[in-house]
Amino acid sequence: MRRMLVVAVVAALIGVGCSGDQKDKSASSTSTAKPGAEQVTVLMDGRSSAYNGVFTAYFPSQVSVHPGATVDFKMPSFNGEPHTVTLGTLADAGVKKLEALGPAASPADQENSPELKSLPDVFPHEFSGAGGNPPDANQSAALPCYLDTGVPPLSLTGGAPACLPRAEPQFNGRQSFFNSGALAQDNASYTVKLADDIAPGAYAVFCLIHRGTMFGKLKVVDRATPVPPAGEVAATADQEFRALAKSLEPAANPKALPATVLAGSGVPGVFNAFVAEFLPKEVTVAAGQPVTWEAFLFHTISFNPPPEAVPPVTANHAMHLNPKAFGPADSPGLPPAYAAFPPKATAPYVLDGGAFDGTGYKNTGLVISIPPSIVSYKVTFTKPGSYSYVCLLHPGMVGVVKVT
Repeated sequence: MRRMLVVAVVAALIGVGCSGDQKDKSASSTSTAKPGAEQVTVLMDGRSSAYNGVFTAYFPSQVSVHPGATVDFKMPSFNGEPHTVTLGTLADAGVKKLEALGPAASPADQENSPELKSLPDVFPHEFSGAGGNPPDANQSAALPCYLDTGVPPLSLTGGAPACLPRAEPQFNGRQSFFNSGALAQDNASYTVKLADDIAPGAYAVFCLIHRGTMFGKLKVVDRATPVPPAGEVAATADQEFRALAKSLEPAANPKALPATVLAGSGVPGVFNAFVAEFLPKEVTVAAGQPVTWEAFLFHTISFNPPPEAVPPVTANHAMHLNPKAFGPADSPGLPPAYAAFPPKATAPYVLDGGAFDGTGYKNTGLVISIPPSIVSYKVTFTKPGSYSYVCLLHPGMVGVVKVT
């Protein structure tokens, strides 16, 4: 559910409202430290009262702690996009590479680097095009995995096996791979206990789903160096979230175009957040006139989804992609060059969904649309009526086509 799922990957994946004061909230405040113990909270993602958004970031992006500290990673509400908390020397190398490439680097440049290829993605990088079932998740990324040395099972086409079961150790900074697995529910949390002998230094925190955009740092300092108290960490997290949410507001109010809907939108230069809405939410056309959706990042456009198409991702001792959600229905599906992450083609592409009279399940399947490889979806409505549709990945992402 990445350059943002990413991924698609999935969820995603969007759903719990803010309080009535209409202020953006990165969610709840930090937990109180236990007597004699250093404990801080890092938040994942957030929710804006102004629009339905996805924020692929850790808040705060950097936190200073002492050896032996406890760091609680919390996701107060699930917006359809899972996240992971991944540390270790492989994550350190991956984040170092991403920082060297810079935030404007293409997903292809990021993902084709040896450093990123050593970090499994929860979601496969190649999806079936016309017809067929999508590949499955990589369990080495989707489930907890702790390796002292070496590389976890890898697969760009999906289906990598889980790591050997192991109780979660303390993080000592020397493990090669230290992974929470995918967190994909309201109030999901993951706790990292730092070892007493962890060396001072900056340790990367990385999301295996939102790979090029979601990473932060745990800065371990010696015990003689003061660190911010938990309340100050919480205030910094809130400030960072509000600034990011504010920067994305222009994407929630784009200029309307005739018979055209944006399926997701973003702001140039903002790489770790996007609006997960159909804009406008309601469009009116005459019978026989097509509607075109211009997709941004990872979505489905789904009319009359059956119950078995929900949820798009299931988890029961493993994570699986639902073919009813990720696969096309009454639509041709994307050609292989576009049904991949990152896309192997760069020209804009129009996916023609043909005619629709409002009956039956009509679904794009997973659309991967990363600039400049923008994918549009076109459907011609043949009968007057009101047709509701959804993105199966992002709760709350809904729209209506009114045909006169």
